[in-house]
Amino acid sequence: MHSRLRARVSLARLRWSVSLARSRWSAALAKGPTRTRSSGPPPLPFLNRCKEVAELTSHFQDDPAGITVLLGPPSSGKTALVQHVLTQTDASGSPLFNPLTVDLHSVDTSSKPNFVAAFVKQTQRGPDFWKGFTPSKISFKDWAIEFRRQESASVSSAIFASIAEKCQKNWRQGCPPPVLVIEEAHEFRRLEKVDSGTLDAFLKFAVRVSKQDRTLHIIFTSSDSFFANWLTERISPMNFEVDVIGDLPKHEAEAFFTQLLEISPTMTPAQRQQFHAIPFDQVFHMTGGRMFLIKRYMSQHCRRGPIQSASDFKPVQLARTDLRHFFLTDSTEYTKKQVLEIVQALLASPGYLDYHECIDRFGWAVIRAMVEDKLLYYRPMSTFARDLTPVPEDDVLTAPSVPALRAMETLVKL
Repeated sequence: MHSRLRARVSLARLRWSVSLARSRWSAALAKGPTRTRSSGPPPLPFLNRCKEVAELTSHFQDDPAGITVLLGPPSSGKTALVQHVLTQTDASGSPLFNPLTVDLHSVDTSSKPNFVAAFVKQTQRGPDFWKGFTPSKISFKDWAIEFRRQESASVSSAIFASIAEKCQKNWRQGCPPPVLVIEEAHEFRRLEKVDSGTLDAFLKFAVRVSKQDRTLHIIFTSSDSFFANWLTERISPMNFEVDVIGDLPKHEAEAFFTQLLEISPTMTPAQRQQFHAIPFDQVFHMTGGRMFLIKRYMSQHCRRGPIQSASDFKPVQLARTDLRHFFLTDSTEYTKKQVLEIVQALLASPGYLDYHECIDRFGWAVIRAMVEDKLLYYRPMSTFARDLTPVPEDDVLTAPSVPALRAMETLVKL
């Protein structure tokens, strides 16, 4: 009797586990990597980045299999650049690529099923090339058992293996190359803490399809300048390439500014005339070549009137607030004296400091902490570093943005 009772209890627990896993998976699958967009004027067309567009397009066409890590500060235009490159068409209107994007910023990677669920959902919603790569209905029995054991590697491995096999089957000569984009890839750090098995399964899948089978190109975008270092600890650096998106050089930034004046749907003729009277050197001094900041400058000018100095520019004010504490209190990793020294060196530089020289002077732990605290930004050497003059020949450290640099100029006087 007791054995039958225990069997009934075990069966009930199993049914409950399957039901729980099914509901959690369904919720994660339904949530998906969606983005909400506010109502307003239509988005502006993609402008500039001609060199980067040409190089990336050629790279993805000539080498349709590989792993590319695309780094850049927040709001530097990584996502816009990648999406523009991958949605291009040829003269006949046919797509050049078969892209699939999973945005980890909109996926709760702190919960086990969510990354795989988002990945599965995107294959079902993506271009025709990707449809059918994963089953529309997933068996929850095995998932429930793994979920109870706090393991999901076997289920994830099976799903990624299935996708790898279908990549081989679907890929053919003459077909637009498939490209998988993982945006905000540094969110993998959070996934690793709760589900290292799934992360390991995905990275093995990435190496298989990009290097062994050569059927897929994978792009990781990240604003974490140390993401490539993190990735190197998990897969061989021989398996991926790193590019760093910088700001626009001055002449391209001015062309972008002029283009915005002409196509902005909300700007009045009087406002356009005001902007044409502003020397672009004044704008560039506050914004640098970051397109997002140039747009912010124009928006603030239209809403609040002329911006007389850098201290009146809202991003500079915000940067000053964010950076002020570095100059007033010691950190556990570095002192305010060290902050003052490196900022003064940065202000006296052409806009960047040699990364390895700074490590020799201050120590690796200090520099890494300053980067992680967003006092500095680390930029590995890249052919896209056209905003830095003279072009550096090694890895460098910069301010997080030009508004941050303007804020530093006032903070060193405290």
